[in-house]
Formats: sequence, structure tokens, C-alpha cells
Amino acid sequence: MKIVLFLVACLIASSKGLKCMRPSDARLITSSAEIPTSWYNIHWHSGPYMALDDDSEEHEDASHDRGIKFTSTGAKIWWLKVPLGNSHYIINQNQTKLFCAHNRGGLQVNWYDNTEANRGEDWCKWDIESNASDATLFRMKNHVFSDSVPEVGHLYLDITGLHFDYDENSHNDVRNRVDDARKWWRWVDQPASRTFAELSDACTLGESGLPDFLETSSDDVITVRGARRRSSGANRFISKNKFATCGHGWFLFKKKCYRLFRYIVTRRGRAVGICSYFNGSLVVPKTRKEHSYVRRLLQHYDIRGKYWLGMQASQRGNRFYDIDGSDLTFRKWERKRTTFDTDRCSYYHNRKWHKTNCNAKYKVLCKKPADVRHVMNCGRIQIRSVDQIMQREYESEEIRGRVVNGAEAAEGQFPWQASIRFRVPQLDTEGNQIIHNCGGTLIDECWVLTAAHCFIDGDATIFTVRLGDLNNRISDDTEQDFAIERLIIHEEFSLYPSARHDIALLKLAKVNGRCARYTDAVQPACLPDETFPIKQKGELCQVSGWGVTNESLGQSSAAANLMWVTLPTKSNKYCKSRYNKRTELFIDDIMICAGLKTGGSDACTGDSGGPYVCRNSEGKYAVVGVVSFGIGCARARYPGVYANVAHFIPWINSNINANGGKSIVT
Repeated sequence: MKIVLFLVACLIASSKGLKCMRPSDARLITSSAEIPTSWYNIHWHSGPYMALDDDSEEHEDASHDRGIKFTSTGAKIWWLKVPLGNSHYIINQNQTKLFCAHNRGGLQVNWYDNTEANRGEDWCKWDIESNASDATLFRMKNHVFSDSVPEVGHLYLDITGLHFDYDENSHNDVRNRVDDARKWWRWVDQPASRTFAELSDACTLGESGLPDFLETSSDDVITVRGARRRSSGANRFISKNKFATCGHGWFLFKKKCYRLFRYIVTRRGRAVGICSYFNGSLVVPKTRKEHSYVRRLLQHYDIRGKYWLGMQASQRGNRFYDIDGSDLTFRKWERKRTTFDTDRCSYYHNRKWHKTNCNAKYKVLCKKPADVRHVMNCGRIQIRSVDQIMQREYESEEIRGRVVNGAEAAEGQFPWQASIRFRVPQLDTEGNQIIHNCGGTLIDECWVLTAAHCFIDGDATIFTVRLGDLNNRISDDTEQDFAIERLIIHEEFSLYPSARHDIALLKLAKVNGRCARYTDAVQPACLPDETFPIKQKGELCQVSGWGVTNESLGQSSAAANLMWVTLPTKSNKYCKSRYNKRTELFIDDIMICAGLKTGGSDACTGDSGGPYVCRNSEGKYAVVGVVSFGIGCARARYPGVYANVAHFIPWINSNINANGGKSIVT
């Protein structure tokens, strides 16, 4: 059985001397010896409890810049028995991180992503010894060292962080001294659902693969042989996409996760308990599409199976209700001539819903919300009168305003717009002074999305980023200026024969401990997801920038005030017909295009990297395109080409997370 199955279901086998913990039993960890308050500083300790790694503060010593921190709040942590072994994983409560050792810069420890690959690493496994006189005390030795390098001893806490006890401790900071008392760790009961003494002494695994606290040996649960998985069509069922994640064993559909427990046949009450354990409920198909998905899922994995549904009749009468007591808005009942008063529950079989006695026994089908990326309310225009202008633009079919030859934006109309500016003004071939170089889009407090071709030589030190600007030649009293801490250009970016993978990220350097301060003039745009159902052809969206407004006049026509235009999206077929006559310049998936067949409105030089944003029915804006290239500006039959942001969302998220970022704004 795969390791991941054990992890998702929190399966802990018997382990002599170690208590059985569930995620709900997660608690704080601290040293058994009191930590001197003199150790509390920003470098390693600000409190007594082990915490998850936080890159918002960097250590003075670069070798510890990703080490474990101790804080006053700490993180809730629990241990989990490793399948087919005697070691344990140390995991945070929501099971996203593993506590692991590594040998980079000496022997150190850190939090790593809870992935199947990391769970297979001995570096992430710990041999744990409990204290004979106090079950809340334990000490840890990394599994790598237990067999191959026994000279490396237990993990201990000292003034500069966490270290392993071994003969070469002199290589550690001279302030450190090995103290046996600090090799012992203590579970802190509060805040936790049960005291440590109340935890079971051991856990066992049931035949179904579920832990014993979800399963009993009585006849209330019957384990059965599951149906064989059919080989065709497996790619129809996924556990994650760009916008939501379910986890192993769950299947994603419309931001909801579904899971079949094919090996358990049980009464409805226990089926409800199993789903509740996973923060879910029994499935109630609420639409024809959802019912169709459930039907396909069961046809593929268990075509003959009978599964509990969440609909239940009230105690008086035979009318069935949703699991939350609401009326059913969709029904798919099997027609039967006779029913019984005791048939107040329901199950699914052979594409239909059936009424049944609640004490019957069927398999379990659960549904829970997917893990969707949410941080704050992005993509909102804060000034109501300005938002009303944009709403009318969203509802209208008329094209108004232009970047080329164009109309000025109002304050706060595009609060996500960034200006990438030269630190030292440049001169063009005609002697015109250039301050603004490219546009960008604020997508998070410290991150701006832009075009890779704005940084041909890969040097970001000659630029600064300005947010909240309207007129780039005078002060608006709304501007926020930042140095660029890090430039990340897409690894596959190329400029010839056309700009491909033309996307880049800028990490802003903090000013007084913060990046962007959100105001009416500074707000992040959303990244596109399912709430932005953009049509490939005819969607009316806006592009903005301070670029050239007249192609023939060049830089002398560059806008001082931010300009904007509404442009319709064009089909990929049309874009390829215009750009791929001799050489393939337009590429599906990584590009989109937008513009008027008659020309006259477009982005132009200086708008590169800027946002092409679309509004959804909730009044939120997402950056769906990054201004990239075109043949001329606003020419007839040559729409502008944009990097397709939706295609690059995994790249955006992975790079932000790898460089000290948190969940991106959506």
C-alpha cells in the first residue's frame, strides 16, 4: 500500500511507548529545559515553541536562513508512524509540511513539503524514544543516522537553533554547548483537543486502510473486496488543477473533492462520521452536471457499487431534503411502486437514487471543499464612481478609449498597474528623455508580473518599480517606489523569431518592513481561475499603460497620464492566420491576442509587460494577458499579442513560493 494512503488517512500503527496521535491531537513542541529569555532575538528564537519556517525574517547567518524558528505562538505538530517501519514522521496539523534533516551547510533541519517523494526520504523519518517516566517527553534521532552513522546523536536545542549531538560539534557556533536536558522535547497540551494522557497507547490499521478510530471490528462495518479499476478513461479524473487541490485519493470537480471508500460497507451513521473526519459530508448531487460526474466516477471505479447519499427524509412525511435541510433542487430518483415509512435515507446505484432504510449498509462516498487559493479580495476597484465606469464598459459592446491616440485613465481605475522605471533617465536616438520603460501588474504585496523582454540583459538593478502612479511626470501623492530585490525570467524565454514564454516576476524590496501598502490607488489584480470564464473570441477586456500613443511619432508621443483601451479577444485561429504566414510567430497555449480588425486601438512601445485585464460577474479583475508583441501598433488586421497568464500560473506560484512568497492573491 502506498505511503500516501497512510498519510492522508492519518494511519498510525502500533508503536510501543509512543502515543497514538491524530491531526486533531496536534500540539506545541518545546524543549524540556527552560529556554533562557536572553535567547529571544530575531535570529533564532522569539519564543519557546517550535514554529513553521517563515522567510519573512532572514537570519544573520546565511547558513541558517531557512532553519527552524522558535516563537511565542509556535505551530501545532503531531507524529505519524511510518508504514512498514518503526520510525515516525513529524508533521504540521494540516499535513502540508514534514520536519526533515539535511546536510546542506552542515547537519541542519527544516520544514519540507509533505510530498510522496519527501515521505520516501530517510531524512524525513525520525526514530523517536519516549521517556519512561513521562510520556509527554521524547527525543529524536534522524533515521539516516540510526543505521549508517550511529555516531550522530539526538537533536537538541541551543542558542543558535537546532543541532545534532556528534563529535564535531566544534563546527557549530562557539556559543553552543551540548546539554542533555535539551535533547528532550515536551508536548504541550494546550491548545489541544485532548490531554496527552488521554491519547491511546497505540493505533492499529484496519483492513480497509482506515485507522482504527474510524473503523471497528463489530458487524457494524463489513470490509469487502472492491471492484477492479477499469483501465480506460483514467485521465478524466484529477486530484488538482491550477486553482484547487484535493489530495491523494480524492477527485476534483468544480472546486469540490470526491472520494470513494470502496472497501467499507457500513450503516449511514458511521458513513457520516467517516466523511466528517475528512471535513466533508455524504454526496448530494445538486445539479445535472454533478450527478453526471458522480455517475462517471462510479462507472469507472466501481460500476456495481451501492453508495450512501446525503439526502434524508424528515421525521414527519416522506419529503427528502439536502444534507443541510434545504429543499432538493435536482432529483434523480428511481421509480418504485412501493416504499416503506422507514425508507428515510438514500443511496446511489445504477445511475439512480434509491430510498432505503437508514440501518441498511452501503459503501461510502464523501464530498468536501477543495483547497482553493484564497488570500484576500483581489482585483477590486476601490473608488465606487470609477468602478461604475468600468462596469458600464463591461456591460457595453462599444469600444471606448485608447492607448494609442488615447483617453486618460482616472485615479484608481487600474490600481494594479505598475511602472518599471529607469533609475537614471535614458535618452532615445532623438534625444527624448525616457523614464518609464515597461508596465507590470501587482499580483501580491511583494510581487509584480511583467514581460521577460523588458530585461533583455537580465539586469534589474538599473530599474525601480512604482505603484499607485497616474501621471508619471508629476507627483500624484499616491505613488509607492520600490527597488527590485529579485528578477525571475521564465527559463524558456526567447526573443526570436517572436517573444515566447515572455513572462517574468519581480520581487519588490521591502520599505520599512513592508512592500505594497494597499490604498485606493494600489491594489493587486487577481490571477485568472474558473470565476473568469474568458471567451476566446469577443471578450471585452482592458489594456493600460504609459506607452507610445502614436506609432509614427515614437517616444515623443509617450503618454504622461495612464491610458487605457477596451479590446476584444480574438480566436487563436484568427491570430495564427495573421502572424503565421511565413514563420510561426503566434503559438497556442502560451499566447492570446486581442484587438480590432480595423485597427486604431492597441498597446504600443512602453506598454510592454503591462496588464490586459478582464472583469467577471463579481466585479473583480484578473490579469489574463501580459503585453508582449505585435506588428506595428494599432494596425488593421494585426491584433496585439499577449502572454497567456493562465498557462503560466503553475510557474508563477512555484517561483513565488520558492522565493519566500506565500499563497498568491486570488
